[in-house]
Amino acid sequence: MTATVAFAQNKTISGGPYFGCKDPKVDDKITKMMVQNDEQAWKKMLLSAVMVGECRLWKDGESVYLEEAGWVRHCLRPAGDVSCFWTPMEAIRGSK
Repeated sequence: MTATVAFAQNKTISGGPYFGCKDPKVDDKITKMMVQNDEQAWKKMLLSAVMVGECRLWKDGESVYLEEAGWVRHCLRPAGDVSCFWTPMEAIRGSK
Protein backbone atom coordinates (compact mmCIF):
# COMPACT_ATOMS: atom_id res chain seq x y z
CA MET A 1 0.00 0.00 0.00
CA THR A 2 1.33 3.42 -0.94
CA ALA A 3 0.18 6.97 -0.64
CA THR A 4 0.78 9.51 -3.39
CA VAL A 5 2.34 12.66 -2.02
CA ALA A 6 0.32 15.72 -3.07
CA PHE A 7 3.41 17.80 -3.76
CA ALA A 8 6.76 16.06 -4.12
CA GLN A 9 8.76 16.83 -1.00
CA ASN A 10 12.45 17.70 -1.24
CA LYS A 11 14.55 15.24 0.82
CA THR A 12 18.20 14.24 1.18
CA ILE A 13 19.79 10.78 1.03
CA SER A 14 21.33 10.02 4.40
CA GLY A 15 24.14 7.50 4.70
CA GLY A 16 24.07 4.26 2.81
CA PRO A 17 24.95 2.56 0.69
CA TYR A 18 21.43 2.45 -0.72
CA PHE A 19 19.98 1.47 -4.06
CA GLY A 20 16.55 1.96 -5.58
CA CYS A 21 14.68 0.37 -8.50
CA LYS A 22 11.84 1.58 -10.71
CA ASP A 23 10.02 -1.74 -10.27
CA PRO A 24 9.51 -2.77 -6.64
CA LYS A 25 9.59 -6.45 -7.73
CA VAL A 26 13.20 -6.03 -8.90
CA ASP A 27 14.04 -4.36 -5.57
CA ASP A 28 12.38 -7.28 -3.73
CA LYS A 29 14.37 -9.87 -5.69
CA ILE A 30 17.73 -8.17 -5.06
CA THR A 31 16.91 -7.68 -1.37
CA LYS A 32 15.93 -11.36 -1.05
CA MET A 33 19.30 -12.38 -2.50
CA MET A 34 21.02 -10.09 0.01
CA VAL A 35 19.09 -11.66 2.91
CA GLN A 36 20.10 -15.09 1.60
CA ASN A 37 23.76 -13.92 1.65
CA ASP A 38 24.12 -14.76 -2.06
CA GLU A 39 26.54 -11.91 -2.72
CA GLN A 40 27.53 -13.06 -6.21
CA ALA A 41 23.87 -13.19 -7.34
CA TRP A 42 22.72 -9.85 -5.90
CA LYS A 43 25.79 -7.98 -7.16
CA LYS A 44 25.31 -9.46 -10.64
CA MET A 45 21.61 -8.56 -10.71
CA LEU A 46 22.10 -5.07 -9.27
CA LEU A 47 24.95 -4.24 -11.65
CA SER A 48 22.88 -5.45 -14.61
CA ALA A 49 19.86 -3.42 -13.46
CA VAL A 50 21.97 -0.28 -12.94
CA MET A 51 23.54 -0.66 -16.40
CA VAL A 52 20.10 -0.61 -18.11
CA GLY A 53 18.70 2.17 -15.90
CA GLU A 54 16.23 -0.05 -13.99
CA CYS A 55 18.00 0.61 -10.67
CA ARG A 56 20.41 3.21 -9.34
CA LEU A 57 22.81 3.73 -6.48
CA TRP A 58 22.27 6.72 -4.20
CA LYS A 59 25.01 9.03 -2.92
CA ASP A 60 25.02 10.34 0.64
CA GLY A 61 23.70 13.92 0.60
CA GLU A 62 22.01 13.56 -2.80
CA SER A 63 18.90 15.70 -3.27
CA VAL A 64 15.72 13.74 -4.07
CA TYR A 65 11.98 14.26 -4.21
CA LEU A 66 9.55 11.99 -2.38
CA GLU A 67 7.01 11.02 -5.07
CA GLU A 68 5.20 8.16 -3.28
CA ALA A 69 5.35 7.03 0.32
CA GLY A 70 5.07 3.38 1.28
CA TRP A 71 5.20 1.42 4.52
CA VAL A 72 8.71 0.03 3.98
CA ARG A 73 10.07 2.02 1.04
CA HIS A 74 9.46 5.27 -0.77
CA CYS A 75 9.63 6.14 -4.45
CA LEU A 76 12.33 8.80 -4.71
CA ARG A 77 13.02 10.90 -7.78
CA PRO A 78 16.53 12.32 -8.21
CA ALA A 79 16.66 16.07 -8.78
CA GLY A 80 16.57 16.70 -12.54
CA ASP A 81 15.22 13.22 -13.40
CA VAL A 82 11.71 12.13 -14.42
CA SER A 83 11.65 8.60 -12.93
CA CYS A 84 11.34 7.57 -9.30
CA PHE A 85 13.07 4.59 -7.68
CA TRP A 86 11.70 2.48 -4.82
CA THR A 87 14.17 2.83 -1.96
CA PRO A 88 14.19 1.82 1.74
CA MET A 89 12.52 4.59 3.74
CA GLU A 90 15.54 4.90 6.07
CA ALA A 91 17.58 6.23 3.11
CA ILE A 92 16.14 9.73 3.52
CA ARG A 93 16.53 12.13 6.41
CA GLY A 94 13.38 12.79 8.38
CA SER A 95 11.45 9.76 7.11
CA LYS A 96 11.07 7.96 10.45
